[in-house]
Amino acid sequence: MSKTTFTWTLSGSGWADCVVADEHSQAEATASYITDAPEHLLTAVARLVLGEAETRAQFEAEPTAFRWIFYRAGEDAWIRLLGLADRSRHDNTGTEVWSSRQTLDTLARAFDDVVQRHGESEYQDKWHWPFPRTELEVLRTAWRDHTAQRRATSPHPGLLLADDLDDVACTTRTACSVVLGRIPAPCPFGPPALSVRRGAIVVPLGV
Repeated sequence: MSKTTFTWTLSGSGWADCVVADEHSQAEATASYITDAPEHLLTAVARLVLGEAETRAQFEAEPTAFRWIFYRAGEDAWIRLLGLADRSRHDNTGTEVWSSRQTLDTLARAFDDVVQRHGESEYQDKWHWPFPRTELEVLRTAWRDHTAQRRATSPHPGLLLADDLDDVACTTRTACSVVLGRIPAPCPFGPPALSVRRGAIVVPLGV
């Protein structure tokens, strides 16, 4: 499963260009500050993590629009990005400009680069609205709770299974090792992340 990158570029006063890409393709969606585009996107992803089967967010590009549709499939999400002639059009009238299947983990962390790239002060200066700190924290909390619940219900108590992840993100914030079969590997948490084979078990030290 290829990893998604999400690049949010503040291109002008009240305008942003969002480039979303995986290993196969990429697309660009334009957003205007006339609606709370970042807040809507983060909220849609948080709701998906919390268990909703389908969520949506929309970017207004005046007069066109870009509609994000997220479908939950276990620990994965199917993402569709539609381009529409205007905001009120039905999905069926839109053009699918990008789609991808991603892990919830990858999707939940996609907006983190925006914080590192712009900082909250620059973001507000160019976007004319404060950085969506509340929505981002809600998403992070939802993901931490989801990960904790998944770990608690694991058939191997105390272990974090990587059975349906290609990359494992740090969830324990402690030193860990990874068991690939019977061969221990170094802790993969922190840059650059180690690609972990399906079926691996991430073992927090001290468990």
